[in-house]
Amino acid sequence: MEFGTGGECGISLEFTLLGDVQAVADGRPLSLGPARQRSVLVALLIDAGHVVTVDTLMERVWGDAPPQRVRGTLHAYLSRLRNALGPGRQLLARRPGGYTLLVDPLTVDLNRFRAHTAAARRTEDDRAREALFGRALSLWRGEACAGLETAWISGLREVLHQERLLARLDHADVRLRLGDHTRLVSELSALTARYPLDERLAGQLMLALYRSGRSAEALQHFHGIRARLAEELGCDPGPALRTLHRRLLTNDPALTAPAAVAPAAGAPPAAASPPSAPSARGRLVGRSAELRTLTGLLDDFITHDGARDAAPLGFDILGEPGMGKTRLLDEVVRAARDRGLTVLHSTGAPSDPHPYGVIVEALADAVTAGERRLRAALPTATVRVLGTLFPVLADGPATVPGPATTERHWLHRSLASLLETLAMSDRTVLVIDDLHAADEATGELVAYLLRRPVRARLLLALAHRPRQIAPRLEQALARSAAEDRLVRSELAPLSRADAQRLCPSVRGRRRLAWMYEVSGGNPLYLECLARLPPHMAVGTGDRPAGPADPHGHPDGLPGAVRADVLAELSDLPAATVTVARAAAVLGDPFDAAGAAAVAGTAFDETLTALDALAARDLVRATGDAQRFRFRHPLVRTAVYEGADAGWLIGAHIRAEEALRLAGAPPSARAVHVLCSARAGDDAAAALLARAARDVLSTSPSTAARWTEQALRLLPPEVPRPDLWAQRTDALHRAGHLRESREFLRTVMPRLPVGAAEQHARLVVSLATTEWLLGEYDGAIGLLLEELSGAVTHSPGTTADLQAAVASVAVRTADFDTAVRWARRSLRSATCAGSAPQRNAALGLLALARTSAGDYTAARADLERASAALEQLADEELQDHLGTCVTVGWSQMLWGHHDAALRTLDRALRMSYRTGHHVLLCDLFAAAAYSHLFLGRLDEADAHAEDALEAASFTGSDEPSSLAGAVKAAVRLWRGQVEEARRICTSMVPSQGSDRGPSTARAVALGILGQTMLLTGDPDGCAALTLRAGGGVDLGRFEAPMRPLWYSVLTGAALARDDPGQAAEWSRRAAESADPDGPRPQHGFVALNRAENLLARRDGAPAARLAHEAAELFDANAMSVYAASARLTAGRAWFVDARPDLAREQLLRARRQAQECGAHALEQAAESLLADPGA
Repeated sequence: MEFGTGGECGISLEFTLLGDVQAVADGRPLSLGPARQRSVLVALLIDAGHVVTVDTLMERVWGDAPPQRVRGTLHAYLSRLRNALGPGRQLLARRPGGYTLLVDPLTVDLNRFRAHTAAARRTEDDRAREALFGRALSLWRGEACAGLETAWISGLREVLHQERLLARLDHADVRLRLGDHTRLVSELSALTARYPLDERLAGQLMLALYRSGRSAEALQHFHGIRARLAEELGCDPGPALRTLHRRLLTNDPALTAPAAVAPAAGAPPAAASPPSAPSARGRLVGRSAELRTLTGLLDDFITHDGARDAAPLGFDILGEPGMGKTRLLDEVVRAARDRGLTVLHSTGAPSDPHPYGVIVEALADAVTAGERRLRAALPTATVRVLGTLFPVLADGPATVPGPATTERHWLHRSLASLLETLAMSDRTVLVIDDLHAADEATGELVAYLLRRPVRARLLLALAHRPRQIAPRLEQALARSAAEDRLVRSELAPLSRADAQRLCPSVRGRRRLAWMYEVSGGNPLYLECLARLPPHMAVGTGDRPAGPADPHGHPDGLPGAVRADVLAELSDLPAATVTVARAAAVLGDPFDAAGAAAVAGTAFDETLTALDALAARDLVRATGDAQRFRFRHPLVRTAVYEGADAGWLIGAHIRAEEALRLAGAPPSARAVHVLCSARAGDDAAAALLARAARDVLSTSPSTAARWTEQALRLLPPEVPRPDLWAQRTDALHRAGHLRESREFLRTVMPRLPVGAAEQHARLVVSLATTEWLLGEYDGAIGLLLEELSGAVTHSPGTTADLQAAVASVAVRTADFDTAVRWARRSLRSATCAGSAPQRNAALGLLALARTSAGDYTAARADLERASAALEQLADEELQDHLGTCVTVGWSQMLWGHHDAALRTLDRALRMSYRTGHHVLLCDLFAAAAYSHLFLGRLDEADAHAEDALEAASFTGSDEPSSLAGAVKAAVRLWRGQVEEARRICTSMVPSQGSDRGPSTARAVALGILGQTMLLTGDPDGCAALTLRAGGGVDLGRFEAPMRPLWYSVLTGAALARDDPGQAAEWSRRAAESADPDGPRPQHGFVALNRAENLLARRDGAPAARLAHEAAELFDANAMSVYAASARLTAGRAWFVDARPDLAREQLLRARRQAQECGAHALEQAAESLLADPGA
């Protein structure tokens, strides 16, 4: 039968569904368009040669959620498919009621698969049957209809995978009858990992193991599936599997293997399985106290039902390599499962190039199993972001694996939402072993989860090596532990008594004493040494080095462990060892084809080698066809270190070449170029630079490292300002500000003579780094020195330098200086004719003038800058993000909160796409302030948390004070005064500092003062507020905010019973409010006066002023402040003996406070309503 005939047209054509959806005409792949269009093709191919109605097509492609004008969309897809398949072929035809593909059904690989399996089941000859099943299964190249996710296709995929599994099982039965049990072991092991509850598959694996001389493993597998069935399904194995188990126990002669199938010519012999030996690995000794603590934590987690305010977020096991972290964690996991908890488990792997690889491994099965529920529960945007990590949630086709390009902050939020959804129905434990070896992105996510716990029943179970973990992640773990949010258990060396219990087979005190001395009480090292022959133990030069071996692995791998692992390879054939080393070069997990390419061995020979390595438990099948991973990352490291340095260089070259031929992105190839490129290799440097750019937004530390290596490959005497700037950008994004500063200080003197523009650009970068680190004087000094130098810069460069001076001046509350430099920048930008620079200068000028109180000029500047931004399309906004920050802040200060949020939201969307993390904190903080003033406390708190998360990426506390101030203000409105005080205290400099609030923003210090007022310290409140404002004029606060802060001072004076000082603060508040300025400030002035009058028991005038303030706040949608003003009005009307008017105001105040979530105001209103004299 000839496959590939294109129906009526006689064209050579073939369609594939058992993998990526493809169409190949005359050997040439056709472009089938986007995922939805390919879904239309699948809907037609399933019924190739038959009419598929339009309604059926729509249901298969869109399900219950068709788009508007769905028929028009469908017709457009059909028209494009017709053209893609060949406009002259007329393969896609319109028929009454629907459409049909005029092709032979056997041009579709699915139909050929079904034809082959049906023929195999009909034939009586096992050899013919084996060949037919083999031909059918060879048509599969991955997941059916890969990358297409509709409800109908998901159901179809499940059916097809069941058909494939059944064919595999039938094929395995045939091969077992033909004596091919040895080669079946690895294949069935991989299938068992994917289908652990399939009893027919378990029986086949048990029989294959038994016939391969591995009866102990066969029996162990039976015990494993029996335990899993009992745990997950509450049942015992069926009669067939129990019968097989009994026959294995009795060595039934009928189970003897038949004669093996003769191997093909040239095929390598199957590797013999080594005899199994008892091992002490896996025993937990000397950790009973730690185990009691952690299992007790599990019990508390269940008792408190996962409530975040009642139980810790999780636990963290610390210990040096081999100290037993994994063993203890395994015991806790077993205890968690015994208690009915859901466990999601993953392990960090060194040198894993894929961001979020560890968390993806932990969640992949749960995501796959709960795909439909997740799609229904999560927002579409969140599912789209998660699709960059989990193919089952992706809407587009599968691509060559590479790091996710979505902005990290949004990925963190999306992954947190995913965990929250997964843990909503069942108490869940997220286990990450070897956290120190996890990719950077996973580490950042863990820190994010510690800062922002999910609102679900989730417990974190972590383990790591304290000396190898990233400093920022360690800080997050330590902070959570200090706040009693994380239980930490640091594992100490075993005692001598416990060491002897761990190694009961060791005889002789001298040997045990030597083992204890060399191992340092480390359980793993003890076990390694216990397996050495006795003559190597004491007093010989052949004994392996101990933990202090200077030639050990740089990450802490001791010589004893390396020697132990390499001993497992010592008696294997050279070709097998080469394959193991090739796999170590590729990393975990690896595929057989890649290992063959790196090792330089034939594919069949590679498979035989992998079988031998799997038999030694050095590598294990992952469950995916032809993919394996090492038993433990230490094993991979030991194997890698055992290879010759020269061979490793060649292996990395071959690995990179194989990846290049496979179409892998530069980011996947970069790790091999790092290990093989030589100085002067321009192509390698270019690849590393390109790879660094590709991962810049999601893994900036990696980007900085790769760019650094690219620079090392290039001649050092040749300046590369482009790569210098790229590395600086990467370091900025990663938060390595001090490293960035040192790098810039090193390279700037190397700029060639005449490179004034490059020098100025690097000066701006260095100045930005300086002020992010709180070194404002240093930043201003750099900029002014550059501007006053002998070199005359172009107008555009001058504009950037002047704008940078203005930016630093705004951040140090030197508003008059900011105005002067922003005006100069505007003139320079106008001369340069640069619209982005001109808009940036206008935005800065608007913010500086607004903050300085020059409202007439500020209004004009703000209108011009706002209009310029509104005229830009979103894709044009990339060059104007800085302007969005200044315009958004200015709009917020003017009380134009809706306009501010529109500006800021646009900029945030662009920041996600471009990875401009340095701006995220300001954008989120401005949005948080707008939400705060609008009384949207939940939104304000969420945006403030987002701002803190963004600030954490910068590596400096400097940008976080604004966000912390908002969080503290939210807690004040909610009545959580002590929490507000704690937040502010952590955000501001010490009381004795004479640097002022420039490093922590005046507002954080002012809110700390408010907490002191509310806790009975009005003197402290006044002192801090004046310190924050820079004196009685409060010049360090933005001018529109000064009336608000004078109200705080008034409250402090009234609390001290000092009406004269209170009146003075009220007078200054009125003077600070300009008639041309923002309207809300007049509300604060009126409320200030009302409080003074109320203190003098002048009720009616106070009530009228408070009512006036409330109306002003209402006019600007500032509900929480309106509620506060009405509370004052209610108190005043009670003083004036007008209870009806008082109750009216208090009821409105309570309602507004309830709507805002301002519990402190709500409770105050309720108290007054219940007891007017309160």
